[in-house]
Amino acid sequence: MYNYLIAGKFSGHGKISAIGGVGQGWAGGGAGGRIGIHTWDYNHYKGALLAYGSGGSTGGDLGGPGTVFVEDKTAPFTYQTR
Repeated sequence: MYNYLIAGKFSGHGKISAIGGVGQGWAGGGAGGRIGIHTWDYNHYKGALLAYGSGGSTGGDLGGPGTVFVEDKTAPFTYQTR
């Protein structure tokens, strides 16, 4: 799963998630996905950004972590990543 958001103005609260699926029984769970956010005016988002793996329904290994990438434009031709 890949959530990619491009916005001039990004604000609010809530949850953006890319969480791995639960495996059947003792099968391992799925890995977390990727969240990418790119803004060019301002980013005042105060909510959660979640990208993590899940386990099996009755056991099994956890899936690997996902990634979260945020890039904000701070001046012409200048970007800040966090």
